[in-house]
Amino acid sequence: MTEPGGVPALVPALQEFQAQTLRQVARMAVSGDALRITLSNQYGTEALVVPKVRVARALAAGAVDASSDTAVLFNGQASVTIAPGAEATSDAVALRVENGTDVSVSLYLPRATGRTAHRYSDRTNYLAAGDQAGAGTLTGAQPLASAFFMPRIEVLRSATPRVVVAFGDSITEGFGTALDSQQRWTDQLRLRLAQAGRDTAVLNAGIAGNRWVLGALGPAGASRFARDVLQVRGVTHVVIHLGINDIGNGWSYSRVLGDAAQLVTAQQITAAIRTAVQAAKAQGLKVYVATLLPYRGCAYYTDAAPYNGEAERQAVNAFIRANTAGADGVLDWDLLLRDPADPLWLRPAFDSGDHLHPNAAGHAAIANALDLITLN
Repeated sequence: MTEPGGVPALVPALQEFQAQTLRQVARMAVSGDALRITLSNQYGTEALVVPKVRVARALAAGAVDASSDTAVLFNGQASVTIAPGAEATSDAVALRVENGTDVSVSLYLPRATGRTAHRYSDRTNYLAAGDQAGAGTLTGAQPLASAFFMPRIEVLRSATPRVVVAFGDSITEGFGTALDSQQRWTDQLRLRLAQAGRDTAVLNAGIAGNRWVLGALGPAGASRFARDVLQVRGVTHVVIHLGINDIGNGWSYSRVLGDAAQLVTAQQITAAIRTAVQAAKAQGLKVYVATLLPYRGCAYYTDAAPYNGEAERQAVNAFIRANTAGADGVLDWDLLLRDPADPLWLRPAFDSGDHLHPNAAGHAAIANALDLITLN
C-alpha cells in the first residue's frame, strides 16, 4: 500500500478498479490448516466494497485449483465494506497450505475503489472484467506487477513458529530479481530454514523507495515500524536494512521539487535506527541491523557538495558497525557485496545492472551469510 500525496512527479501511476475481479497470488511462509485474510482500505478516501472474496490453491497463469476454491467470510457474511483508513480480517478459512506453496485470493470489486497500489509486488497478479472470483480460469485476464488491498494472510496452526520480519526498502522487497522467481534474500532464507528443518516464517516488509525519515513511496519507516514489525502476530526477530533512499531519493527529490527539506543527514537516519532497535528490544525481539550497500554508479549517487551522499552513507554504516543502538547483531552487507577492487561499487557479479540493487546472486549471498543459529 502507499500513502497519498508524496512526490507525484516521481511516482508511477496508481490504479483504480470497478466492475472487475482482482486475483492475487501469495506464497505461504509456513504450513497450516486454515487461513485468515486481511483486506485494507488504509489509504482510501471512500468505502471499499467487496461483495465476494474467494481463496484457492494457485495454479499457473492465474488459474486456481477448483477443488480447493473456498468462499471467504467476514463475520459470517460474504460481503465486506471497509471504511476509509480501516482494515477487515476474515473468519478462519479451512484450507490446508504447505510452506512455500502459493494461494490465490480473488476479490470482486463492483464499485470504484479509488487509486492505490503496492507498486512492486515481485509477483504476477491478475485482473479480469466482471465477477470472475469463482472462476477456475480467468477470461481475458491481464497481468499486474503490483498488489492491492491485501496486506497479509495469516496461517492458522497449532504449533507457534518463529517469525522473522525483514524491514526495508526495494532491496529487501526484491527489486533486481526476476518477477515471479522467488529469489529475494527473504525467499532464499525461508528455503534454507525449511531445508534445515526449522519452523520459522520469514515475512517481507520491504517497500520500494521507502525512507526512514520522510514518506513518499509508502509511509516513512519510522512511522510504519510499529505496524509492520511490532504489531505482527508472533514476531520474534527483525532484520533491518533501510536508509539508502533517505540519502539518494532525498537528494533527487530536493532537486526536482526545489525543497531542501528533502535532504536527510546521517544523524537523522541513525536516530531513526536507534529508536526502532530500542522499540523492538523493549518488546523482547532479537534485532539485527544491516549496513547500507555501496551505490556508486546509481542515478542518485553523489559524493561532493552541495550534498555528499556517500559521506552520509559511510557515517550511517559507521554507526551501525559500532552498534551503539544495542542490536543483537550487525550484518555487514556492505562488506559482503562490495567490489574488492573498488569498495564504493557493488561487486559486478552481484549487481542487477543499476548499481544499487543486488541481483539473484547478491540476494543468495545475503541469505547464505545469515547465521541460522542467530534465528533460534
